[in-house]
Parts: sequence; C-alpha cells; structure tokens
Amino acid sequence: MLGTPNDTSDGNRRILIVGASVRAAAESAVRAGWSPLCADLFCDEDLIDVADVIPLSTYPEGLIDAAHSAPESPWMYTGGVENHPRILNSISDERSLWGNSSSAVEIVRDLFTVRELLTTADLPAIEVRPASSPPSGKGWLIKPFRGTGGRGIHNWTESTAIAAECNGQSYFQRYVEGDAFSALFLAVASESNTADAELIGVTRQLIGEPTLNAPLAFAYCGSIGPLALPHSATDTIRRIGSRLAAEAGLVGLFGIDLIMDSAGIPWLTEVNPRYTASVEVFERAWNMSLFRWHAQACEKSDSVHDLLAQIRDELSARPAAFSGPVVGKAVLFAGRDITVGRLPPSLDEIRSKASLRTLADRPSGGMLIRCGQPICTVLVDAVDETQCRNRLLADAQRTYAFIEERATTETTIF
Repeated sequence: MLGTPNDTSDGNRRILIVGASVRAAAESAVRAGWSPLCADLFCDEDLIDVADVIPLSTYPEGLIDAAHSAPESPWMYTGGVENHPRILNSISDERSLWGNSSSAVEIVRDLFTVRELLTTADLPAIEVRPASSPPSGKGWLIKPFRGTGGRGIHNWTESTAIAAECNGQSYFQRYVEGDAFSALFLAVASESNTADAELIGVTRQLIGEPTLNAPLAFAYCGSIGPLALPHSATDTIRRIGSRLAAEAGLVGLFGIDLIMDSAGIPWLTEVNPRYTASVEVFERAWNMSLFRWHAQACEKSDSVHDLLAQIRDELSARPAAFSGPVVGKAVLFAGRDITVGRLPPSLDEIRSKASLRTLADRPSGGMLIRCGQPICTVLVDAVDETQCRNRLLADAQRTYAFIEERATTETTIF
C-alpha cells in the first residue's frame, strides 16, 4: 500500500511527515503534488482522507519506530518534535531531513543565545534570566526550554509552588505588554551552509481565548492573517528572521512569535524552527501551497539567490495583506470530558451560506476527548481582521452548540 521510495502509484513523490498534528502539512504536500505518509498524535479523519497514516503505539517515542517502518523518502516534522533531539537525530540517521537539525534547533530554542544574537545586531531582545536566579517582584514569566503551544508558561508570582518548577528545565523571561503576532519565514541554505531568509508574512495569534475553552492562559488557540504591520515593525521582524537564519543555519519554513508593544516595537518571545500552525492561513488566503517552497529550500544548492528571487517575485504577485482575503483558524478545546463522533467537514450543516467555513482536524467517531484537549479546528475567511475574528468566535460557538446538542441526545455525533 505504501509503494516504493519516491515512486507512488499516482506518480507523486513520497514525503514522511511526523509531529503532534500533521494534517495541515499533509494537505499542503498533496496540493504541491506529493504523497505524504504521516504519523501523529491524533490520526484525524481528514488526515486519513489525504494521506497514508502509520498508527502509533506511543507518542512521541513511537515516531522512531514509525519512521523506521516507512519506505525510503525525505522527512519533515511539525510542532512538538523540535523538543526531542533524540528523535530528530534517530530519524535523520536513516533518511534526509527536510527541516532543521537538532544542532540548529538547539541554537534558536536557547533564548539566552537568541538574546545575544539579537543584541549584537542592535535588534530588540527581551531580558531573560536562568532559573537559578529568580527575579524579585512581578513582570516576569516562567517558561520551559522545551515548551510548545503555550504549555508550561506561568506568570512569576514568587510562590514556592511555581518556584519549584524552576529545576533547570525552565527560565525567566521579562513580560512585555502588547499584542501577540507570529511571523513566517522561509530560509534557504546553500552547500556552503550560508543561509538567507525571506519574510513570508505576519499573522495575529489568538492566545488563551476563553471562548475557545483555552486550557491555559498562554495556550495557542489560532491565527488570523495575513496582516499588514507598520513598515518599521516589518523591517525589524525581517531583520530578526534573517539574523537567526544566518547564525543558526536554518532551512525551510520556520516561525517566530512576537509581542508588539505600545510603541510598535516587535519583541521576539520564541522561535519555532519548523512548519508552523500559521502556514495554512497564508496558503488558504493565497490559494497556494508553501510546501513547494519548503521542498526547494531544503534541497540545498548553490542557486540560493535565484530561489529567493523567485519567491520574492511570487510573493509580490500575491494580494497585499490589506487588500486580499483574511483567513482565520481557531482551535476548539473541550470544556469538559466529552465523547465526540463524526463531525461534518463543512460548517454548511451548522451555518448556511458558508464560504471558506470548514471544520478541520476532525476526530474519529466515538472518540473521548478530555477536558482541555483540542476537539477540532474552525477555518473561515473574511474581508478584514475584525470580521474574521467575529466569524471565528461565532462559528466556534455554533460548533460547540452542535456538539453539545448531539452529545446530550445521541452520545455520538454524526
């Protein structure tokens, strides 16, 4: 069923994709003409619709066995896997990695190193402190070195309960008041390991949304974009991404999380050195696949500048952030333990006259989802950011009502 290496029955090339959730990346690969073979934590129905799926006995350790059993092909990873260097190294020992190695990840996930890189380039850099040196007073966050999706982040209150978590696996980062954004880049590396990066675009992040039953105050709940920021902020963001790519040797798609303060200064809070959750926002807004660029960037060559020039030409042909469609995605979390059956792929059954209003990451029928775990993803489009946010939250509420009504009366949703 899995075919031969890079020679599938439909003529498309094979790519192995692993991570906590890989549905969006798999769909992107399919649109670019590839045949994805996937392993992730959820094995959602719409992933099964587009890809061959390898069931996992455990996560994340089971990813190693899954990769070992797969036909020869390049591989890439999505969110969460960057926190497991042993898995990165083990799979990369057997197949070509289309993404960032554990050594590159180590550089950009160390916010002490990142701060030094930014400071020496005269770029804004948030103050950080080791766990062994707790700050006094408020205005600080405790963050894990290997966190994802906002998990493990707490406001620093000097309480012994939270202080006990500072065991060398966490650090302190000064809290910056402002709006949360993320920026998507494509880094291109040559055979000589020089790297350059192009800013793809910026999205606003939905963080800790109570309407979406966010399980944590800093939990990632979705993205809205592409958005236009002031030129000065955009230029600073572009310089930050280029600096990181050059110094760490990044390759392919990667993202950075930012806080924009009241003065319009973007402060980097985290680096995500892989395919990010916001990629499909751009893909849906522009009706294209960014996987093709990722693949080209990861197949190292000496034509770095030619590829970047091609990408810049294609980006310039896309609708400007202020004139094109705005796309939003929102992750719906369970507010209680609930058994969820088969959800419709379109919100047409929940709200009439839908355009790009779809449900994604749909769980298998009859699945028990624990409180605080993701149920599914809502995707909408709109003419501007305000309308997009309103549609997202309104359709999220309609989806919750749809789920609750049938869970109460039928146990399973069809």
